[in-house]
This record gives sequence, structure tokens and C-alpha cells, in this order.
Amino acid sequence: MDTRSPGATCAVPTGDMRYTPHQVLRGTLPDAVDAQHVYLYKAASELKVTYQIKMCTYLAKSSGKKLVLRVPEQTRKSEKLAAFLREHGDTVVWKAAK
Repeated sequence: MDTRSPGATCAVPTGDMRYTPHQVLRGTLPDAVDAQHVYLYKAASELKVTYQIKMCTYLAKSSGKKLVLRVPEQTRKSEKLAAFLREHGDTVVWKAAK
């Protein structure tokens, strides 16, 4: 099910998960989880909206937690990721490490 609101750039999946064309359910695991947060640690010069980020956003939303994207200080956000962060700012937190 698509959860896009009008004008949204990226959807976070809800409901029944879809399979790939070869009927393999894809999934992902975060790097860490605690009582209030789901963590993804990424090391890239530019970060884009990936399947992993979307799925971990779904995990965080469905469990009432926040997704924390930990990145190096110099990491840039792609345009689509910046839009995704605006749209899901109640759930996804960008945290640049020094």
C-alpha cells in the first residue's frame, strides 16, 4: 500500500509487504536498536533514499521509535533524501558525527 500524501516524493510501505518479481521477500536490518531508537550508520559522501532507509523508517514508525541516521559530518543529502526527511521528520533524525 502506498502511503504517499499528495505531493510526497517517497512512500513508506504499510500493510502487506510486496514480493520481488521472483517472489523473494526483501528485508533489511538496522545497525542497532534500543528502547526508543532504530539506528543506521552510513559512511558516504552523499546519501540517497535507499530501500534500507525506507524499510528502517517503516520499522521505526510501526514500533513507535525514531530512526537515527548517523553519518560523517561532511555527508551531503541528495534532493530526494532531503524531501524524504522533511516528509518523515517526525520519525527520521539526521545526526552528523564530528
